[in-house]
Amino acid sequence: CIHFRAALCMKPDYLHAMYSYARVCRAMYLNNTNEEYVGRFKAEAMDWFELLTEVHPDFPHGYYFLGYAYVNMGLYTKAQIIWRQFMKVTRVAEEKKEIRERLIRQYRSQYLTMLNQTDLAGARNALETLLALYDDNSKEYLRTKERMIKVDAVRRKIKAKKYKVAYIQRSRGYSLRPSLSVAKIGEMASLVKRLSPETLVLVDNC
Repeated sequence: CIHFRAALCMKPDYLHAMYSYARVCRAMYLNNTNEEYVGRFKAEAMDWFELLTEVHPDFPHGYYFLGYAYVNMGLYTKAQIIWRQFMKVTRVAEEKKEIRERLIRQYRSQYLTMLNQTDLAGARNALETLLALYDDNSKEYLRTKERMIKVDAVRRKIKAKKYKVAYIQRSRGYSLRPSLSVAKIGEMASLVKRLSPETLVLVDNC
């Protein structure tokens, strides 16, 4: 710890020293039970990880560990923002998968909480982010804006490509199609699951 601090005194923006010092502070609070000690080094680690992402924005592990620092402080929204930036800059597939799964759990919980609180706008935003996370390599979701659902067209799409998510919106929104009935939603969900059992069907019921 002292060596990294000395390196930072000589060169405050030195990537290796910034990252290593932040990691050491993190290790120190994770391996201690004294409340005051833990609190001091949590704050120190978070400050340096934040500075690291500002000074070296292309360094992925700054975002990776800063997200965990925010989670440890209960700052879940900040963790989501930072981890989504990590997803953009990292090239390590295993770590990207790990963070994607954590984000999916967070946004799924956020979506359900907002639905229970009837915060429909918040729930919709969480759902859109959740959908994108299921496959961050594709922004294409199985959906239709036609006046009536074209079952044959949906069937062809699913056969041609195994989608991870099928999003069914009951209301018409700003489109001209009529709202979907419960029976029609059930029919479409059954069709999707029959053709692609592993596809997740999400229904926006408002």
